[in-house]
Amino acid sequence: MFTVLIAEKEHIEAIKQENALFFEPFLEKKDLVICSWNPQGQTLQEAVPGLLDVVGRRKEWRAVILNTDRSEQLEKQNPFDVVDYSGVQSLSQPTAQPNANEDWDAWENSWKAYFDCLMPVKEQVYRAALERPLQKLATWLCFQPTDFLLEDAQRETEDSLVGMQTGEKAEIKPNVRLERLESIQYRWQLCLKEKLRREFTGGKSINIAYPSAIYCISPRVSETGFFTPDAYWNIRSSNEYSAFSDRNMFFDKMRFLVFDMLPETHRNSRCDKIRFLYTVLVFASNEIPGGALQARKLYALDSECDEKPLCVLATSYDKKLSATYDIIEIEMERIRSEIPGALTDKEAAALFCTPTEVPVTFEAGLNSELL
Repeated sequence: MFTVLIAEKEHIEAIKQENALFFEPFLEKKDLVICSWNPQGQTLQEAVPGLLDVVGRRKEWRAVILNTDRSEQLEKQNPFDVVDYSGVQSLSQPTAQPNANEDWDAWENSWKAYFDCLMPVKEQVYRAALERPLQKLATWLCFQPTDFLLEDAQRETEDSLVGMQTGEKAEIKPNVRLERLESIQYRWQLCLKEKLRREFTGGKSINIAYPSAIYCISPRVSETGFFTPDAYWNIRSSNEYSAFSDRNMFFDKMRFLVFDMLPETHRNSRCDKIRFLYTVLVFASNEIPGGALQARKLYALDSECDEKPLCVLATSYDKKLSATYDIIEIEMERIRSEIPGALTDKEAAALFCTPTEVPVTFEAGLNSELL
C-alpha cells in the first residue's frame, strides 16, 4: 500500500543527508514517500505542505507518523500520554456498590454528583489535548465532518434519561443503575469530542482520501528503564492501558508504537539512532496485517540486527569523511602559503621594460602629420 512517512525536518535530514548511505534502498521505493511535518502549522497544508500533492487522487493510502521529539515526552513511559489528567484523578469516586446499610437512591445520587463534577474537568482535558501537534494532525487526517454521531448520541442520551425517570427505580439493581449512568456519561463524551473536533476543523473535509490507517511511532529514552520486576506481579485492568487514547483525543484507526533508545550520553547512541530510523523505514515499507495491532494499545517496536557490521560501516564512513576533511585542509593551507615573493631587477625589467613592437594601422583619410 502507498505509504507516507510524516516526520520533522531533523529526522528527514538524518535519513536523506546525514545517513543517506544506510537508507538508499528505502529512498528508491516508489510506494514510500517522506513528507516534512511542521508541528506549528495551523492547517493541514501548513503542517504537512507536500501531503496533498503526494497523495493526489489515490483512493487508498496509509500514514506513518514519527512523533515529535520533546525531551519531556521521550522520558515518559508512554510518550503519547501527554495531557495533564491530575484534575480527573483528584476527584473522589464513589464505591462501585452501595454499602450494606446505604440507600440505593443516595448511592446513585453520589454517582450523579461525581459525573457532574467530572464533565467540566474532562472538557478541559480534551481542549488541552487538541492543542497538541500530533492530536491536530490526527484530527485533520481522521475526523470526517460527514458523520452525524453527535445527533445520534444526543438522542440516545435523552432516551436513556427518560427511561431512568419513568422506570421503577426501586426494582433496578445498583449495577444496572451504574451501567446506565456510565452509558450516559460515555455518550456525553462522544458528543463533546465531536463538538470540539467540528470546531477545530470548521466542519471542513480535506481534499484527499482519508488514510485507511495511521501508525504513530515515538522514540523513548530512559537511563534506568521503565519497568521494575515488582510491576509484573500487579493486577491491572485493560482500561488502565487504553485510557490514554480517550483522554488524548486519539482515534480508533490510530496505532501506537514506541522504540526504546539509548541515552545520548551512551557511546553507541549514534548507531542506535541509525537503527531506530531504519526500523521505522522497514516498518513503513512492509504491509501490516489488519489484526496485528489493536486500537488503544501501546506496542514496543524493535528490530534485531548485527551491530558489528553496522558499526564497521559507520566507522569507515566517518573515516572517509575525516580523511576528506584533512585533504581539503592541507590543500587550503598550501594555497595560503604560496604567496608570491618580491621581483628581482631582471624579472621586473623583463616584465615591464622589454621593447615590444606594436603594429599600427591608420584609417583612410587620417593625417599622420598631426600625430
